Amino acid sequence: MGGGARIQSPGRAPARVYPISVKSYILLASTRTYATVPRRNPLRKTTVEIDDELIARVRVLLGTSSIKDTIDEALREVERHEARRREIQALIRMEGLDLADEKVMATTWRY
Repeated sequence: MGGGARIQSPGRAPARVYPISVKSYILLASTRTYATVPRRNPLRKTTVEIDDELIARVRVLLGTSSIKDTIDEALREVERHEARRREIQALIRMEGLDLADEKVMATTWRY
């Protein structure tokens, strides 16, 4: 199909081809036609119950001005926290470091 999802009704020629390189997809549906097409906007609208006091405290900590900004920044902070945790674990295991390589350490400056 050449890198796209074809929308095709029985007995008809394909209507359109959409690239499928986008990670977010929506379902395009009609009475006889079903295909997956990329979403233009990776955002989605949803309803959740949030503790108002907690969101207010986190808003102050993060310096954000809206609930949406607070939630977005909190999610980004979780991602950053996980990246730091992985880096610390790599340092503890000395992954990718030359400090345990005797040949490398023999050629280093020593003070």
